[in-house]
Amino acid sequence: MKKLLAAILLLSSLPLAAAIYPSDPDIGRLDAGNSLVLEALASPYGPQWLEAYVEPEYQRDFSALHSKTLASILPLDDVIMSSQEGRVLAKDRTGKAVMVFHLSPDGLIRSLSFQNVHQSVETSDRSLDTLLPPHVDTGTPEGVNGVV
Repeated sequence: MKKLLAAILLLSSLPLAAAIYPSDPDIGRLDAGNSLVLEALASPYGPQWLEAYVEPEYQRDFSALHSKTLASILPLDDVIMSSQEGRVLAKDRTGKAVMVFHLSPDGLIRSLSFQNVHQSVETSDRSLDTLLPPHVDTGTPEGVNGVV
């Protein structure tokens, strides 16, 4: 009888768990995410963005890799998130991007990868040079920062 009661309680709690913890097929179980990532995604991309949200020793490479894409999609104001051990998965509900942010122990962004990006937003007349801090090398034709 106790086993039957336990089984009934377990089965009856499953729909409740799904209601408490909604999920998304692209990023998994949804949660509040990370306030720094949420703030970063809601801000326009530029030199101040790098300084505020990306670890200083990673800013140069981060900028070389992601400036054009981030300038074309940020700011985003309708984002859902999922946090998983040092990383935050974020999805723009309008379908522009699904991103994975890897965070440092201090909570700043170390790296970013895109699972899906639809660059439907143009960067208008802002050139890449105006989006980068003066100390950032955007690379050479041989590769990023001369590395092939």
